[in-house]
Amino acid sequence: MIEVLSAGNSAREMRQKYQIYEESSVREYWIVNPENESILPYVLENKSFVGKAPMIKGDKVSPHIFPKLVIDLDYIFESEKL
Repeated sequence: MIEVLSAGNSAREMRQKYQIYEESSVREYWIVNPENESILPYVLENKSFVGKAPMIKGDKVSPHIFPKLVIDLDYIFESEKL
C-alpha cells in the first residue's frame, strides 16, 4: 500500500489508516511525503507494522515484498513536480 500525503491529510486520518492497514494484514505500507521528498516505510512483522529507515530523494530503494524491484527516488520526486 502506498499513500501519498496531501495538504488535506490529518494526523488523525493517518493514524486511522495505519491501524486499518495493520489490522487488514497489509504486508507493506509506505507513506510518501512529496513536500519533503521522503517515504516512511512500514513492514508487517508478527501482525504488527515495524517502521524501517526513512527513504529520501537520492536513494534507490526496493520494496520489502519485491526485493528485485529497484525504484530511483530522484525520478519519483522529480516526476511529482512536472
